[in-house]
Amino acid sequence: MSKKSLREKLQAVPPDILAELIERYAKKNPALKQEMLRLLSDEADMASEVKKQIKRLSALTRNTRLQSKDLHTALENMLTLITDIGIRKPDDAMMLLCSMLANTSVVLTIFEDSSFRLRSIYEQQIPECAATLIPRCTSEDQLLASLQSALLEELRRTRYHFLFQVGQYLSDRVVAAILAFLAALPEKPHPIYGSRLSDHDEMQKALLLSIGDTAGFERVAGRHGPIEPRDVLALAQMFIDHEEFEKAEQWLDTIPDATGYVHPSSNESIRDLLYMRIAERSGNVEKAISRLHTRFLSAPSREVLESLQTIAPQQTVDGILEELLAQTQMSASPSANAVRFLIQHGFAEQMEELVMQHHFDEDFRFDDWPLVAVAFIHSGMRLAASVIYRILIDDILTNARTTAYHYAASYFRTLSRLSTPDLDWRGIDDHNAYTARLWNTHRLKTSFWASAR
Repeated sequence: MSKKSLREKLQAVPPDILAELIERYAKKNPALKQEMLRLLSDEADMASEVKKQIKRLSALTRNTRLQSKDLHTALENMLTLITDIGIRKPDDAMMLLCSMLANTSVVLTIFEDSSFRLRSIYEQQIPECAATLIPRCTSEDQLLASLQSALLEELRRTRYHFLFQVGQYLSDRVVAAILAFLAALPEKPHPIYGSRLSDHDEMQKALLLSIGDTAGFERVAGRHGPIEPRDVLALAQMFIDHEEFEKAEQWLDTIPDATGYVHPSSNESIRDLLYMRIAERSGNVEKAISRLHTRFLSAPSREVLESLQTIAPQQTVDGILEELLAQTQMSASPSANAVRFLIQHGFAEQMEELVMQHHFDEDFRFDDWPLVAVAFIHSGMRLAASVIYRILIDDILTNARTTAYHYAASYFRTLSRLSTPDLDWRGIDDHNAYTARLWNTHRLKTSFWASAR
C-alpha cells in the first residue's frame, strides 16, 4: 500500500482535473465555496458576492424554504467576507455592513429565532464588526450615508443596540449629522410610550448615551414632558461616569419610593445600586447608608438589606432591623410587607404576637396579607396564619365581595388543614366554633359554601 499522504497524492493530480473536482464539490458545499471565494477573490469579487446575498435577504418571504440554522450560517459567512474586505477597504465594508443591517426586520420577523442566534448577529456581531471598521474609515461622507441607510431599518431595538455600541467611535461631525437626520425624520410613536415619545427620540438617546452627552440626552428625554425614570437612571449613570456625583444624586432623588410593595420596582433597585456606586467612588459611605436606611424603613426588601450589609457594619444593620421591628409594632396600620419581612428574618414570634393582639382598622390592605399568612405557615406559626385567614374571610363575606368568594373558599379550606387537634388556640374560638359562627352569619352565601366544602 502506498504511504503517500493525501497532499502528495493531490499534488500529482493534473491541475485542470483538480480544478474541475474542486469546482464540482464547491457547488455542493457552501463552506468550501466560501473558503475558495475568500482565497481566490479580490475585494471587488467579495463585495459583489455580499451584495448578491443582501439582495437575496431583502427578497425573503414567509414562503421561503430556508432553515434558521442555514440562514445563520449564511449571515456569518457574509460577516466574514465583510471583515476581509475591511482589511483594505473599510469604507466599502462599512457600507455593506449597514446594508446588511437594513434587512434586520425581514429576517427577524420571518424566521423562528427562539435560540436568539439570528438576533445575536444583528445586535452583537454586526455592531462589533462596525466598531472595528469605523475608526479606519477615511470618508466621513460615505460613512454618514451608510449609517443613515441602516437607521431607516424598522426594528427599533436593533438600531438602538447599534447606535449605543458604535456611537463612541464616531466623530463629532458625524454624531451631529446623525442627530439632525433622526430629528428630521417624520414622527413615529413609540410602541410603549405612544405619542409622548418619538421612536426616533430613542435612537438619539442611544447615541447620546453612548458618547456621554448629558445635556443633549436631557434635552431629548424631556422634549415631550417629564423625564421617564429609566432615562433618569441613564442620566445619573452618565454623571457618575463623569464623576459629577452631586448631579447624579440630584437626579436619583427624583425617583420616589413605592411604599407598601413586597418587592421594589426595577427602577428603585437600580437607583439604590447607583447610590451605592456613588458611595464607593466618592468615598461617602455614610451618606449611602443613610439613604438605604430611610429606604429600608419605608419599604423593607431583601435587595435593600443586602445593599446595607455590603457597606454597613453588622451592628448598624442589626440596629436598623430592630428599628423596623419597633416601627411595625407601634403602627396603627402595620405594613403587610414589613410584617412578612420580619417573619422571614428572625422576628416571627414578635409578629405572631402583633397579629394576635392587633385590631386591624379600615386601612388594612387585604390584598397584601395572604402572603403574610403563608410566611407564618412556613415559620410554623399556624395560629397566626389562621387569624389572618379568618380576617380575610370575614371581610370578603361581610362586604359581599362576590368576585372574591373563591378566594375566601380557598382560605377556608386552608384553615381546615391548619386546624389539627394539637393546635393551641390560646383562648380564641377553635375551628369548629368559628365555622359555626360563620355559618350562622353567612349561611345564605351558597356559592361560598359550595366551594369551601
